[in-house]
Amino acid sequence: MVLRAAIAVYRVHWGLSSRAWFGSASQPSYLLPPPTTILGALAKTLHDLGLLGTREFIITSIGSGSILTSGAASIIKILGRRWWVSAAWLSPSIRTGILIRYFTGPYQSLKTRREDLPQKLAVHELFAPIKLGYTISPHGRVMVLVASEDGDIDALKTGLQHVSRLGGKESFVDPLAVFEAQLVEEHGVNEIVTPWLTLRECVGNVYGNYVAEKTPVPRDADELICSYSAEPCSKLNPSLTRFNVLREAIHPRYPGWVRVKINTDKCGVYRVESLNSVFPSKREPTIEYILVHTRIVIPRVRDHGKEAG
Repeated sequence: MVLRAAIAVYRVHWGLSSRAWFGSASQPSYLLPPPTTILGALAKTLHDLGLLGTREFIITSIGSGSILTSGAASIIKILGRRWWVSAAWLSPSIRTGILIRYFTGPYQSLKTRREDLPQKLAVHELFAPIKLGYTISPHGRVMVLVASEDGDIDALKTGLQHVSRLGGKESFVDPLAVFEAQLVEEHGVNEIVTPWLTLRECVGNVYGNYVAEKTPVPRDADELICSYSAEPCSKLNPSLTRFNVLREAIHPRYPGWVRVKINTDKCGVYRVESLNSVFPSKREPTIEYILVHTRIVIPRVRDHGKEAG
């Protein structure tokens, strides 16, 4: 099996913030931008570039039935029948919380009626605390990979080259390099060393320093639409719920690699071949060396995008 891939390396301004849907700013950020965050950033960029078409909902007739297409269906069409999204840190990072206390005096001063004012106001109540969770890596480096069997690789490369944010509004990134590559499956390999996000279900034993956390990882069109939709997923597919996309991911301790035993029944091992620099035109020897010597674990799942046509 051969997959085509677009790989981007970004410089992180100071950190990333990506949290589970429904979560407040006080909860910790994911250690890496999860696939849903990457696809969301990619979809937003492709739309801004005019490559996704309309964002309106359209009824499209197919034979005797009809389907509801949207921006999610458009990104699935670009991704193709089979795809995989992953990320890896190339620099040290730490998940932390920041406590900010701000002065509420201006807010209190707007209360002009006596009944609006508290009868007693302690000094500490004038300073309201906010705790924010971030993954910090000042001027760090993060790699993003989007692989596809038959997707629009040119659109994926263009989108990754123009992504400027991976997460919340403070998660600014600058593209340093974008590559096009072929991923070739290696047979008979049951143990590898990798820096990339890997699903727990794909591996047996893990050796080295790593962190495991529940990360949103949609693996088919239904789950991707589910993660984008503001409606309950049961309306799209009664067997799915929004939280079905949460799966345990293995993150190497950053920066770092881990040795994992592969469950070859559920996942395949791929190596990077035919690596070509798209942006900038100059070569990036260090990054190219890392990519050529990396191995990527990709789940074996049913064809993606079948429902999206």
